[in-house]
Amino acid sequence: MSKIEEATIASEESRIDLSRDDDIIATAIKATKQAQQLRDAAIKRLLELREQIERDLETLGLKPSEPSRNGVKNPESQGEPHRSRSRRAPTEFKGMSLAEVGKILLKDRPGMHGSEIEELAKKGGYKSKSEHFQSYLAVAFKRDGNFENIGGNRWKLKDTASASS
Repeated sequence: MSKIEEATIASEESRIDLSRDDDIIATAIKATKQAQQLRDAAIKRLLELREQIERDLETLGLKPSEPSRNGVKNPESQGEPHRSRSRRAPTEFKGMSLAEVGKILLKDRPGMHGSEIEELAKKGGYKSKSEHFQSYLAVAFKRDGNFENIGGNRWKLKDTASASS
């Protein structure tokens, strides 16, 4: 084989290698574009879902919280769990028994946690000297007889229609 033939064969092999490299590069570019399209579609869908969740929370009377940074919740940005909290007059429950306060709160929102009831009662002017408010709440509600603990320190008013039939 002459040197010219060897050079021609080497040149052909080189072109084949380059075309393989071009194919690999083209495939990589195509895959990158597809990945970007999938990423964009996923982000679009997540934003749609986030908007839906915010609308649902607003419908339920909850204020959506601002996104947290680094996974740490910002207490100042946390929404209040129920709009009526901000409307409670500071003296609305003054002079009432805890059972009376509980009936008012649970009429609008059954299934409230004891700590939520405590917070709203105190914001509404209910005064207690109890060091262990949650225990006091449980005893007061059980003595009254119109409350049902539905588990996990969540309370609701007993259904009077089913109790009387």
